[in-house]
Amino acid sequence: IFVVFTNAGVLDLHKHQSNLAENDLINAVNDDYNPIKYRPISFYHFRDDMDNSAS
Repeated sequence: IFVVFTNAGVLDLHKHQSNLAENDLINAVNDDYNPIKYRPISFYHFRDDMDNSAS
């Protein structure tokens, strides 16, 4: 499966990566609205939180 991002999508993705802590709530809404675009990063970010809480 190939996912093609528009220029705006790439900028949104970069912003997401640069401001994870600030945008958690917004990105949670974006996950519901456009899961294909955000789920991979959100998933690994979630796993990082799990690892940090376990240690």
